Amino acid sequence: MRVLITGAAGFLGSHLAERFITEGHDVVGLDNFITGSRENADLLLKLGNFELIEHDISKPIEIPGRLDGILHFASPASPVDYLELPIQTLKVGSLGTHNALGIALLHGARLLMASTSEVYGDPAVHPQTEDYWGNVNPVGFRGVYDEAKRFAEAITMAYHRYHGVDTRIVRIFNTYGPRMRPGDGRVVSNFIVQALRGEPLTIYGDGSQTRSFCYADDEVDGIWRLFNSDRVDPTNIGNPNEFTIRELADVVLEETSSTSVLERLPLPEDDPKVRQPDITVAREVLGWEPKVQLREGIQRTIPYFRELVERDEPVLESPRRVEKPWGHELIWAETDLYVGKILHVKAGHALSLQYHEQKDEVIFLMRGKMLFQAGPSADELVDYHMEEGQRFHVRTGTVHRMVAETDVDILEASTNHLDDVVRLEDRYGRA
Repeated sequence: MRVLITGAAGFLGSHLAERFITEGHDVVGLDNFITGSRENADLLLKLGNFELIEHDISKPIEIPGRLDGILHFASPASPVDYLELPIQTLKVGSLGTHNALGIALLHGARLLMASTSEVYGDPAVHPQTEDYWGNVNPVGFRGVYDEAKRFAEAITMAYHRYHGVDTRIVRIFNTYGPRMRPGDGRVVSNFIVQALRGEPLTIYGDGSQTRSFCYADDEVDGIWRLFNSDRVDPTNIGNPNEFTIRELADVVLEETSSTSVLERLPLPEDDPKVRQPDITVAREVLGWEPKVQLREGIQRTIPYFRELVERDEPVLESPRRVEKPWGHELIWAETDLYVGKILHVKAGHALSLQYHEQKDEVIFLMRGKMLFQAGPSADELVDYHMEEGQRFHVRTGTVHRMVAETDVDILEASTNHLDDVVRLEDRYGRA
């Protein structure tokens, strides 16, 4: 079997791709790396039977060769990401799902669409069953993700009913495990990294809100079973054991032997008070239920983050808009922000550029020394040594990579188009 997985370089997408590969299937992974990790993609490439296409599924694409299945997992999925990337989140849930369904129709392939427990919003029914329609604020800050997924479910069912596309819909509840991005805003990764660094664990509200945490291996197994089943209607896949956020914090502190304290912050708007899946359908139809319970899953996850912390891997903070007086759309920075600076880059760390539109030009003003590499392909890069105080232009259509020769401060950055967004990401770690 040959399958296409959108969002294959993401946390869950990469685990799912690995499952298909280990089961003996060929995987075409598609990702634009807006939140995905090139390290995840490299891991999959080393397994073999994996082909990577760098592309935004929100834009049309033709996939050559036979396709037997499509698993549409492309989307910003953490609160930090979809609150800071609202338009991209809505586009991939609408245009991206439409394009994925079009590919499925063209190839006669089965499509599994990754939905979410967020379609239930702040639920008035507890636990949540698949026939519950939800309690969502469509114009709230979280609505961009909730409604994107609700629309994605609607268009998936429309393609099934009108065009006869063989579809599946999985409603994914809170999932955790290795390959989560540090600093992505998910509570498990936040707590573990903070505990390992001896920093306060940030709890929003009083910590009494509940979540149900499913370990990645269990989640992938449930998705695998659903994909290979005959069930068309939406299906909850998650761990039904419910914990308060405070209870999760206690488990993390115990398993990391951390002395970190708790720091309480205001509860975000429309943050669900409870979250627990009813998995009766998964049990009865798929013969599935999770095997890894919370404490064991946390124990399995800690070594991954401990390695990142011990090698001083940069923790990517949330992307955010940085106000600078250039009068243009400014850079989205995905590492620590400092007063008066957009981005601080440690010596020896490498950066990559990713563009939102093909017409972008980026202008940087920096302090420090940077090796800037550019060329028509990754094999044809020319070195330019950028000195302190220099402004340099970067255009689309070429491959770019930057390596800090000294500690570098990126002081200003802008694009030449007001509606375009550029991301500067410390995603490669040390060069």
